[in-house]
Amino acid sequence: MRKRLRFVVALTAALVSCAVSAVTPLKALRLTPDAAITLGMGDTLATTGEVVRHDLSSNAVAALAINGLPAGVDVVGYHYRPGAHYVVFATTVTLGGITFTPRDVALTDGGGTWSKYFDGVAAGIPDGVAIDALAIGTDAYLRFSFDTAVNLGGTFYDPRDVARFAVGAFSMSNTLSSQIPDGINLVGLDVLPNGHWLVALDGSGSVGGVNFDDEDVLEYTAPGNWELVYDGSAQDADWSAAGIAALAGEMAPGVQVMPQAGLTTSESGTAASFSVSLLTPPESDVSVALSSSDTTEGWVSPSSLIFTTLNWAVSQTVTVTGVDDGLVDGDIAYTIGLTLTSSDPAYDGLVVDAVSVTNLDDEAAPSGSLQFAAASQTVSEAVGTVTVTVSRIGGSAGAVSVTYQTHAGTASSPADFGASSETLYWLDGDVADKSFTVSIVDDALVEGDETFTVNLSDPEGGATLGTPVAQTITVTDNDALATPGRLRFAADSQSVPENAGMLVVTVSRVDGSDGAVSVDYATTPGSATAPADFALASGTLFWADGDGADKTFTVTVQDDAIVEGPETFVLALSSPSGGAVLGAPANQTVTINDDDVVVVTTVPGLATPGLTLLLTLLAGLAWRELARHSS
Repeated sequence: MRKRLRFVVALTAALVSCAVSAVTPLKALRLTPDAAITLGMGDTLATTGEVVRHDLSSNAVAALAINGLPAGVDVVGYHYRPGAHYVVFATTVTLGGITFTPRDVALTDGGGTWSKYFDGVAAGIPDGVAIDALAIGTDAYLRFSFDTAVNLGGTFYDPRDVARFAVGAFSMSNTLSSQIPDGINLVGLDVLPNGHWLVALDGSGSVGGVNFDDEDVLEYTAPGNWELVYDGSAQDADWSAAGIAALAGEMAPGVQVMPQAGLTTSESGTAASFSVSLLTPPESDVSVALSSSDTTEGWVSPSSLIFTTLNWAVSQTVTVTGVDDGLVDGDIAYTIGLTLTSSDPAYDGLVVDAVSVTNLDDEAAPSGSLQFAAASQTVSEAVGTVTVTVSRIGGSAGAVSVTYQTHAGTASSPADFGASSETLYWLDGDVADKSFTVSIVDDALVEGDETFTVNLSDPEGGATLGTPVAQTITVTDNDALATPGRLRFAADSQSVPENAGMLVVTVSRVDGSDGAVSVDYATTPGSATAPADFALASGTLFWADGDGADKTFTVTVQDDAIVEGPETFVLALSSPSGGAVLGAPANQTVTINDDDVVVVTTVPGLATPGLTLLLTLLAGLAWRELARHSS
């Protein structure tokens, strides 16, 4: 279908931000919609025949007038160079006395002067076929996409293909029809100085795993490689009501280096080359100084390049030549640096990635050294197997081999590991690591960490032994010592009233509960005697494996009628079993509080001296009884 340009643009200082993630650093996009839309939140209207320029760094949008273009004229192809607008019209128009058909390319300086840059009829485009997309490469040759399938000079062009017109003839520039979905035409096109393509399509779909709509711009870098560089509806919701009819990209100032990696030179003098050009026209001359990071491996010629306002897009060739250092040092990587100076601030000091080069060694390649990748490693005895890696370094010439063998240390075989001895092999040019495994035995013994070693010996094929030639393997024990725990009283003392009748004593198991354990307990008289004040008690307390609960026993307390004051006896733990030990406290002091008191009765009529004598006699009897019990 024909893309028609009838649009109204409202300028605004601030637009909704859109995400632009381009492979190529773009400065701006010039776009024409295929239907009337209003962009932004303002109400300033632009006239027809203008091109929308979206500055991708500032996010500003402006409508650029193409003077002399009649109102209502539809633009379907557009390309821009400083001071020049290349336009394809949807219908036949006459401007400045010149008639332009949909097969022609019109050129204007933007000030109202028009000329016919390309005559489609003279070039052989048949009637009924119209140009649907336009681009001009840095080689100054035209690229087209057509609105319908066409045969030009014996070559069939699909509406999704790109035709190149050079030296009076058409040729296939890019068969994008093999990637763009059927039923969708290529309607916007630009070819960038780095060889990438900017593409707009007249529908929705997916290409190269990237989803697109008709208001989006894609960047095509190589077969199957696509990027979404401009999401129209994300930039402004009004784009969803229109599609892109034509586009042109503006590159940010930069330097194109091709190729920038993968170059090889050799010590025998083999040279490599790369090309340099600018991505945008500079305001003044740009000088590019070239230097080698390692002149013992390679030198560069020429040492500098000059780009002017006229030759900025013309690639200049740089040659890098390898140097023979006379050393058997293998292939060495180095770089060629580019330093820019210019009175144009956009290019002065612009950072450019260095070109990577590898200088191939021409001395006899060594066979290399064979060594362990590490001098030691540690594994758990539960791992099952341990992997040991041997590396070949410093050379790859010829087929080589080395023998390895395990040796017992504090870890023995077969109790802790499986003894092993084999030979490892490398083919000519093979520098990949080789690995083997040693079995590890998971026993149930508490034995601590143990070690054994693996040694390399008998290198063959010209290889030598490197360092380390032995690897120590530490096997960590995963068996823990049993912790039966400590047995102790819950408190080091307690008190009980004489009339309590029964004393409850608590014994705790702490710091472990492995295994079945037991402990004996017994009472020992103190100022409290048995059986007058308490009943002697002894016995054994038991805990099952995993049992950490407190255990209790009881002691009978006697309630007498004697005034005797507080009295004490001692409880003691002894003879722990099952691996348990006595904790603190292992003794507990029990105080029996007396509940008997002295009763004094006053005898009526008794004189004071008689009362004093009676109290004295009663007190003496009480203390005598107390002394008797204490003995």
